[in-house]
Amino acid sequence: MLNFLDDYPIHQTPEPTAHPATTDRNVYDRFFFDRFSDDGEWFFGIAMGLYPHRRILDCALSPVRRDRSQRSFFASRRAPNERTHRHERGAISPDRRGADASHPDRT
Repeated sequence: MLNFLDDYPIHQTPEPTAHPATTDRNVYDRFFFDRFSDDGEWFFGIAMGLYPHRRILDCALSPVRRDRSQRSFFASRRAPNERTHRHERGAISPDRRGADASHPDRT
């Protein structure tokens, strides 16, 4: 299936961008962004991963304070067929065990 990104010169193969260049089911695209405050009081990192053969989209957010407190949030959902649909809404499922690194079930 063609999608809006097929109009751009970003192809690795002659196939549409919706089809990865490999059949490896573990192939992924991953994006990271992080930020430190100017005074060094806090830091946060955000990551998003797309696993096209598994049709999974996941994300994580982790703020850290200078006092060494850290929280983590993880969420996943079914990946959309059209990656450019910014207005497509879908539920995400947080992993509550990841909310506190000292949780007794956390390994």
